[in-house]
Amino acid sequence: MFGELEIFLKEIDRSSKTFEEKHFEKLLVAAYYLGGKNVKPVKLEQIQENIKMSEEEILRVADKAFKKGYIKDSDPLDKNNNEWKMTPQGRKYVENLLD
Repeated sequence: MFGELEIFLKEIDRSSKTFEEKHFEKLLVAAYYLGGKNVKPVKLEQIQENIKMSEEEILRVADKAFKKGYIKDSDPLDKNNNEWKMTPQGRKYVENLLD
């Protein structure tokens, strides 16, 4: 796991936010770091390897992130590829979290 990513995931775990909020933030922070700070798409499997969430949890949280406009499919023609890229809104959200 990336050192910075691990540090931020631990900070999220220690926060007083709800379980759901923590999972939402973990997904976005992991996608941000694993995607080279938004340079490349991230696969569900990469996220699952780095954060302690089941595939079902990740997909549920990803759906929320899609609806908020924070992530998008890396290939808009293949909705089932489970490979995502951050949107500018998502990148801004994560960068604000990390400040």
